[in-house]
Amino acid sequence: MHAVRVALSVLLVLATVVVPAPDVPARHLAPTPYLGWNTYFALGGDPTEAEVRSIADHLATSGLRDAGYRIIWVDGNWAAPTPRGKDGELVADPARFPSGMPALTRYLHERGFEAGIYTDAGPYLEGHCGLGSDGHYRDDVRQFAAWGFDALKADWLCGRAAGLDPETSFRRLAAQVSASPRPMILNICNPVTSDWGGGPYPLSSLSTWTYTYAPQVAQSWRTYTDVAMIDPQPDTEWPAMLRNLDANAAHPSATGPGHYNDPDYLLPMRPLPTGGTELTFEESRTQLAMWSIMAAPLIIGSDPRTLPTEMTAALTNPEILAVDQDPLARQGEQIGTSEVWFKPLTGTGTRAVALLNRTDTAHPITVTFTAIALAGPIHIRNLWTRTNEPTATGSYTVTVPAHGTAMLRLTGTELTLPSY
Repeated sequence: MHAVRVALSVLLVLATVVVPAPDVPARHLAPTPYLGWNTYFALGGDPTEAEVRSIADHLATSGLRDAGYRIIWVDGNWAAPTPRGKDGELVADPARFPSGMPALTRYLHERGFEAGIYTDAGPYLEGHCGLGSDGHYRDDVRQFAAWGFDALKADWLCGRAAGLDPETSFRRLAAQVSASPRPMILNICNPVTSDWGGGPYPLSSLSTWTYTYAPQVAQSWRTYTDVAMIDPQPDTEWPAMLRNLDANAAHPSATGPGHYNDPDYLLPMRPLPTGGTELTFEESRTQLAMWSIMAAPLIIGSDPRTLPTEMTAALTNPEILAVDQDPLARQGEQIGTSEVWFKPLTGTGTRAVALLNRTDTAHPITVTFTAIALAGPIHIRNLWTRTNEPTATGSYTVTVPAHGTAMLRLTGTELTLPSY
């Protein structure tokens, strides 16, 4: 009974935490976590118009667009070497975007996509960032809107270099995004403090800090540093993914409809120059599963044209995506120090459960139903295989492969706390 009361107490605390939410119009932009693709990791930081169009065409024909991956984000290095013209307006690189940004957004819109673009919330400081919008927030947002963009990623490279206060700057930028003549999703990226001196990023400067204000001004905010290097690296991506997972888990109550903790992009099977991939197929499925349990934005960072059929099938698995897209938009949580993670879903007595194996060997992991406030008999759905398992009572055990994650939907009787 004590275990039941502890688990239920956790659920009640989660249900009653109040996090300041964005205004009502902003919440309509992303009532559930948004999905899409970003150029940064896929194209090595130097996107071109031709590549973006090619990948959009692939997303449209591969099933990824129809599964929900609809925001195509042009990340950094899109601007000309001198990013502003004589009139102060931003200028796209004419060599890499010869048709201009309005033509690109029209191409994307005509194919059923939305378009995202990148800036830095600090001032432009050559050598620190590709462009900066500080001092130009109103005009830049209006220019992005006129170009046809639907989403804005705001970095903090030059903001940090200039020693500015992130909250002040992001609130000012967000006010202009909110007033934009074209509604835009706002994603805040990497808001580390200006006194960071290198080494591991302190959590006090990231997830602990941004969650206190970001839900009020943005649809999503990064909770840790980049999940990868821009150039694929061997033997680094699995620990980096787990690092970002754990940082993102620090403040689940900050997530809710319209505002989401963001652990950075999915990097399914990004090819290494020497052969093989940064994440294996199993590890790539784990990242997708854990990001879905945490109700995170799902932005593909790999080049989708390089993905094997089985990876595309995993990314478009409707039962996995339904966990991420559940209308409650609740971030899942880890049960104690176990590797059992659960997320309440819409519908009485329904939970998504992820059983995460961080180790290098397969081993069994058990979910105890009272720990997730369910009583049996429990109906079990395997979300990877999209098949029903035998009904169970008390607990359920799965042997999970190394670096893998079992994904289940459990349905049973909802437990409630007794009245005292």
